[in-house]
Amino acid sequence: MLRDTCYIYQITELFDSDMRQSKHEILKKCNSSDLIYIMYKCLLGLEFIHHLGIVHRDISPDNIFVNWSSASVRPTRVVISDFGQARFYIEYQGSGMPEAYARKSEQRRKASLTHPHLIGKIHYRPPEGLAYFTSDYYEQSWDIWQIGVVFLNMISLENHPFILDNQDYQMLTRSVPAQESTITNDTYMLGLIETHIGYPTENEMKDLVFFYPKELDHDIKLKRKTLS
Repeated sequence: MLRDTCYIYQITELFDSDMRQSKHEILKKCNSSDLIYIMYKCLLGLEFIHHLGIVHRDISPDNIFVNWSSASVRPTRVVISDFGQARFYIEYQGSGMPEAYARKSEQRRKASLTHPHLIGKIHYRPPEGLAYFTSDYYEQSWDIWQIGVVFLNMISLENHPFILDNQDYQMLTRSVPAQESTITNDTYMLGLIETHIGYPTENEMKDLVFFYPKELDHDIKLKRKTLS
C-alpha cells in the first residue's frame, strides 16, 4: 500500500482471469471434485469476510479471481475481490470474537439499503434487493444469495441460470426513462427468479430476518401462526 498527499495506491497480486472469463475452461478441465473445491474456496473467503463484520454486496463471477498452474487441472488460487461496495455490518472485535457475539442483533451495525438498485449487479442481486425489501438494512444474506447464483452460473453451460434469452438481457439493461411506462428492471429480474424457484410461502416470508426483525419468541409464534 502506497500513499501520497492526494491518492492511495493499492498494489495487488496479478491473476490470470476471473470466473466469468474462465467459465468454459473450468467446465472443460474440471471434474465434479474440482468444482466442489472451487466452491469451497469461495465459501472460505466469504466466511472470513463475514467474520470480520463485512458484507461484500457485489459477489459475481467478475469479482472472483482465479490463478492457474500448468501442473494443476484445477485453479491454484481463488480470491474474492472488489470491495468497492462493501460495508461493515458489525464492529470487528478481533480474531477471538465468538460466533455468538456476531449473531447478537444489538451488536450489529446494520448495512444500509439506501438505493438498493445501485448495489451489485442486477443479475446477482437477491430478492430483498429487487422488489421485496421492506427494511432499511440487511446482513450476510445478500452475499449468500449472490455466491449461490455464482455457483449456479458456473455450472450452467451458456446463459445465466435465471435468464432465458437475449430479450431478458435487454429488459434488464434498459435505461431509467425506458422503465417509466412499464415494469422496472428490478421487477422484471424478480419475475425471472420467481419463474424458476417459485414464490416464498407466508411462513417463509415471516421467517426472513430482513422482512420482520425476530422477537425472542419468534419461532413459537411462527408455529402457532400468531406472528404479526
